[in-house]
Amino acid sequence: MSLLWEDEILLAPGPTPLPKAVREAALKPMITHRSRAFGELAAEVQEGLQKLLSVSGPVVIYPGSGTAALEASIVNLLRPGDKVLAAVMGVFGQIYADMAAAHGVQVRTLVVPDGEGIPVDLLEAELEKEPDIRALLVTHNETSTGVLTDLAAVGDLARAKGVLLLVDSVSGAGGAPVDVEGWGITALATASQKALMVPPGLAIVAFNEEGRRLLQEETMPRYYFDARPFLKGLPEGDVPYTPALSLWYQLAAALRLMAEEGWTQVMERHERVARGVRAGLRALGLKILAPEEMASPTVTAFYLPEGRTPQDLLPALEGRHGVVLARGLRQLAGRVVRISHMGAVTETSLRRALLALGDVLSGWGLPADGRQALEAAEREWSQKTWVP
Repeated sequence: MSLLWEDEILLAPGPTPLPKAVREAALKPMITHRSRAFGELAAEVQEGLQKLLSVSGPVVIYPGSGTAALEASIVNLLRPGDKVLAAVMGVFGQIYADMAAAHGVQVRTLVVPDGEGIPVDLLEAELEKEPDIRALLVTHNETSTGVLTDLAAVGDLARAKGVLLLVDSVSGAGGAPVDVEGWGITALATASQKALMVPPGLAIVAFNEEGRRLLQEETMPRYYFDARPFLKGLPEGDVPYTPALSLWYQLAAALRLMAEEGWTQVMERHERVARGVRAGLRALGLKILAPEEMASPTVTAFYLPEGRTPQDLLPALEGRHGVVLARGLRQLAGRVVRISHMGAVTETSLRRALLALGDVLSGWGLPADGRQALEAAEREWSQKTWVP
């Protein structure tokens, strides 16, 4: 942490800033998970997650990261030898594919260039080539590139082709609309530390009705990630092993905040704030990786000017302005920077970030004006109309 800034602006795409109520919830006295108090806590968390994700049954919560949630979706629904099609539009799509392969699943990948999404017609063509494909693995919101998938359209395709749909929504859920039941999502994996505004440590998996039925009979080896005891016990406030209790309190507090704001209003805010960030970045002369029609509401990746790297920008932003962004990943590590606008990130924080970016870029001799970037962002932020 910079010694100059006690109020650093955390705009990396996870972990994300924590609202005051969420921070304070961690201080609640410890309880046992075999108690009425935990039953009440579990009921509140389940109600909130079911509304947020539009799912009717229990939502499984493991102690773990988003990667744990992805693995849980695989071991509960797939079998060794199953054929799956993995749509890869960035680092995390490839991780999902590799994870399935590690469990003996036969994985065919459909890879698109960085910054592009997966066209549904291309998915359909690939499925028609191999009619025995059992499942689609899809990234809802690719954190490495800032590209959002049209999950509703992919869900329609999956149902039409009779394949399961497993979704990585680690950086999507809570910031982009999700309808597990309505969109035919067999399993959706997410985590606590991004748009849900909670510290790292909760791996969350929502199964639709078909998924809850299928996982009762799958043959993939599983124990820790076995969802069956969760589905059986959660309606009564029971879990098979010790949960991350303080994080459950914090998740309850975060869901309460989202419910008070309004579930639709939360999505509207993310979309509006994201449009402003992208407008501000473009006003600084920065090229955004994702095209506007598929840009993420939670994270934006942008290219740096020719001859500059994240190692030039990030220390200057943090040391001089207290603004923390993140570099790109893998093949994009030396060319791309990512800025988060999810969860508890505010327009006030983003104003400071745009001004800071303008200061550093102009210091490099570039024609970048932070105030002009701020004006471009404000024009978007003043627009209250949102079309999902």
